[in-house]
Amino acid sequence: MIFKVENCPDYLVGSLFFLMSWVVLYWRAPQSRKAILWASITLLPFGPVLESLYIIDYWCPQHLFYWQFFGWLRVSLEDLIFTFTCLGICAGMFDLVHRRHHKREITCVCWQSYARLFGAGVICLGIILGVWFWGRGHSIRWLHSVNAHAIGCLVVFPIVIVRKGWRVAGHVAAIGGAIYMVIFYALYYVRLYPTIFDRWWMLDHLSGIRFLTIPIEEIYWMAVTVLFIGPMVRFCLDHTPDNRWMVAQEFGEWRQQRAARKKQPKP
Repeated sequence: MIFKVENCPDYLVGSLFFLMSWVVLYWRAPQSRKAILWASITLLPFGPVLESLYIIDYWCPQHLFYWQFFGWLRVSLEDLIFTFTCLGICAGMFDLVHRRHHKREITCVCWQSYARLFGAGVICLGIILGVWFWGRGHSIRWLHSVNAHAIGCLVVFPIVIVRKGWRVAGHVAAIGGAIYMVIFYALYYVRLYPTIFDRWWMLDHLSGIRFLTIPIEEIYWMAVTVLFIGPMVRFCLDHTPDNRWMVAQEFGEWRQQRAARKKQPKP
């Protein structure tokens, strides 16, 4: 283990914006608190792993201090704050939109819920790593860690578009996530640190497309993260009042209805 002090507060200043957003969302959306909190807690361990991937070919931020394990796994206070809050914000955005249409909140969380959500995170992380290693093995420059992240998150997209309620909520929440990222950079972070993209981002690896000086990768990274986290939290945590997994119950009801239709005499 290596402990390194850099004494740079810039990343922490950015992370605190997300922390304030998380607190406001948690406070103002009490019916979404289970989705917000459990997404933040359950998926937090994946943050340092992904961050250790990003610093290889996407950006290289400076920290107040950080620990480095096994020669590659970097863990910092800023990463933990950002991961915890960003996950909760993504889950909360989707849950807010979803409840406006269906008015059903997540009422109970059990260890099976936690295991399903953690397992979904493991699957997504495996896809991200697989895509990233494949891209590096074939020297595909554009297939950097953030684009591998986007591909991994889009694995949930078929689930989103199959269910009408999730399709609307997922797309609205993803657009909201993109707008949130624009507000964060354009109205806050870039105003404080005008040269931040030149200092930290590996711009020669990116597409070069910018919106209000913001690399487009930052915007669609947030959009696809919302598109994955929001529906997946609902998919894994949603239970009936008698503590049965909602998805399993709905699937059972669908099978019964299909069997009943098959038994009906044809005209």
